[in-house]
Amino acid sequence: MIDKFTVAKKIFKSRLIVGTGKYKSFKETA
Repeated sequence: MIDKFTVAKKIFKSRLIVGTGKYKSFKETA
């Protein structure tokens, strides 16, 4: 669980920097 959360956080941060879509990435990760 922790590992998955860490990966998701990393992806979310990367996505945020790119600016593709916070909600989209969050939904995809969830």
